[in-house]
Amino acid sequence: MLPLPLTLTISFFIELICCSLYLAFIIFLAFRKEPSLSTPFLKLFCSTGLAGIGTVVTYWMVNFMLNLPVTRDTEWLIRVSQTTNGAAIYSFTVGTFIIVLNRLAVLNNITSSINIWSTRKTLFLIGCQFILPLMPHLYFVFGYVNWIDDTYTGWDNTTGSVSYGSIYRGLTGFVYVIFAISGVALNILAVYRLKKLVLSAQNRTTISRDLAIYTLTSTAFHLLFAFHQFIWSYAFLSGNRDMLTIVRAVRYIIHDLTIFADPIVMVSLSRPVRNVYRRWIFGS
Repeated sequence: MLPLPLTLTISFFIELICCSLYLAFIIFLAFRKEPSLSTPFLKLFCSTGLAGIGTVVTYWMVNFMLNLPVTRDTEWLIRVSQTTNGAAIYSFTVGTFIIVLNRLAVLNNITSSINIWSTRKTLFLIGCQFILPLMPHLYFVFGYVNWIDDTYTGWDNTTGSVSYGSIYRGLTGFVYVIFAISGVALNILAVYRLKKLVLSAQNRTTISRDLAIYTLTSTAFHLLFAFHQFIWSYAFLSGNRDMLTIVRAVRYIIHDLTIFADPIVMVSLSRPVRNVYRRWIFGS
């Protein structure tokens, strides 16, 4: 196995700690019985958090596979790592978009119920969140792998040319442009709806306001994530290798900021989550 650069080694241990803490946070929320935590929103938050963790973990699978002495006999390792990483990234984005839809729906029905989505509908959307993003990434299962003298050299080395890889990168860029446009539009609607709410001391209204603010903040971070993915696709399609080098170098900063900011913002803005932790820690 080739030695990993020092920066990648440091990043690995930092991300390992962050992923472990985030996973513990999700498990804690998922297994609590409090009614305030048994909402579609928190179910979607947990599923999107798992997708975010998957984005980090599967990219390390890619890193390790690239530094192994991969041969044609172990080509399947490359295919699995690339397929799962691409699907995890899409799942993370889809989950964020579904959360935005959930918050907007709740804000539009605040006078009736905070939990307007059925459990069946929530589970169906979570299933779509993980299954649909897998489909375009089956490219990595069937796509052409470049070999030179039995040495793995990557996928579609001819960046900028018309190939299966360029089509995939083009699709990725298109998806993130659509996410950016629709995400901004839906959040503008959410802000408009928030301004119309009477921000009284009524518990339900306050909780909805706080979770809507969480959604706005999370989406803002994810727009940065989407912009990074779009630039990556543009650099690949244009064949700009200098830009590709820069985009790959800042990947850890952009992705980690987007993924690990979510639980921090959640704890900061969600009173039910803070109350559950307070009772768990202090026993009251």
